[in-house]
Amino acid sequence: MASIGQALLIKYGLGTQPSPERQQEWARLTRQYIKDGQPPDRAGENAAKVLFRDFHTRVYASEADTIEMLLREAGK
Repeated sequence: MASIGQALLIKYGLGTQPSPERQQEWARLTRQYIKDGQPPDRAGENAAKVLFRDFHTRVYASEADTIEMLLREAGK
């Protein structure tokens, strides 16, 4: 399994791997959003939007990507 920083970089399309401090802040904020009632996936994405200025500036292909997403990206 990739490090949490590498996983965040890929999942949220970041340009650089977040620092350990930012990784912990993302985890804290995500847990808070979940506690406030957000579903985990939405909570993680919302925390990433708040904390990472380079949110969704890159697209990384991974084994988890769907065919639909890959086709959409290939059509750009």
